[in-house]
Amino acid sequence: MRFDVSSTIHDFAPDEWNQLVHDFPFMKWEFLSSLEKANCIGQKQGFLTQIIACRDLQNQLIGLYYGHLKNHSYGEYIFDWEWAQSYQAAGLEYYPKFTSSIPFSPVTGPKILLSKDLSSDFKLELQKKLIDYQITLHPTLNSHGLFITEAECQTYQKSEFLIRHSFQYHWHNKSYQQFSDFLNALKSRKSKAIKKERQQVHSYNLEILLVPQSEIAEKAKLFSTFYLNTIEKKGSHAYLNESFFKYLFASQAEDLLLFQARETDSQKIIAMSLYLKSRRTLYGRYWGVDPVLAQKYPLLHFEMCYYQGIDYCLENKIPLFEAGAQGEHKIPRGFIPSLTYSAHFIRHLGARAAIKRAIEHERIAIKQAIENDIFHSPYRGQI
Repeated sequence: MRFDVSSTIHDFAPDEWNQLVHDFPFMKWEFLSSLEKANCIGQKQGFLTQIIACRDLQNQLIGLYYGHLKNHSYGEYIFDWEWAQSYQAAGLEYYPKFTSSIPFSPVTGPKILLSKDLSSDFKLELQKKLIDYQITLHPTLNSHGLFITEAECQTYQKSEFLIRHSFQYHWHNKSYQQFSDFLNALKSRKSKAIKKERQQVHSYNLEILLVPQSEIAEKAKLFSTFYLNTIEKKGSHAYLNESFFKYLFASQAEDLLLFQARETDSQKIIAMSLYLKSRRTLYGRYWGVDPVLAQKYPLLHFEMCYYQGIDYCLENKIPLFEAGAQGEHKIPRGFIPSLTYSAHFIRHLGARAAIKRAIEHERIAIKQAIENDIFHSPYRGQI
């Protein structure tokens, strides 16, 4: 085996890269390439791509470890700012660090890609070799794997990473045949509330339509405008730009769902929501609305970002719907807390011990928070 290090995804051909991607659209060459080409990541952003590639004796690509060298913690959604502040207070350097994640995307999935032709035992061995190679490659840096799969946790632990718990709110398709089946699984009061919300939105002078795949590319500029308006209204930082959406919509339309809300009389598009999809998971990502008309259509966000997604999962028998980070308002709408995982290799022994204790205390608090959310679950009986 041979290990190489690349600083751009464009060192790889799309087909060569994508043959290692198994049903996780955020790791496709097209998605990651869009981030690079649009300059959403790069040296100026403190987000230097670093990819460790493993090839066999025939020079075939059999493994990839995707990550970035970073001098900050923006765009991660697994927050380690307190760790960095503690380092600074102790006169230690926390940055730069290596972080394996999908930039600006808190989605669970493998960041280490392995050829499907390998045996199960060799996959585990190669996965660990890639992790260990990265640690050796940067002998002074801390290393982080964010939103890793539960199956990957054991391999990271073998390489002396600390496993940290977090959680998101996910919707699970319990083999419902239609939306009414989902509502029937809820407590009466919660079911009635959702019906009322949908009825109000459906009473608006609007049509909500799924944009045909062939027309997605032409919607990039308008969607970007909505997205940036929403970010500005929230006072948040816009990690993505119009160029990103143009590249993404043009190159990866087959993995996208784009809903638009259009006024019936004027035919003016006033809101859009964007999802990515795989065979088993729908990922709710971004949404935006005309700021002038937002107050005219209350509750439209819930319809565009949650209920349309649930409808799509039901129609296409998709078992899991991840609607993004945070948001206790998701609970009464059928989303329940689900554990997510991250892995952290902390080199300084004193810092490692302190962070380990903090993670253990945090895990207890998270367990209690999840139990409290489940106690207030909108579902009848146990979930």
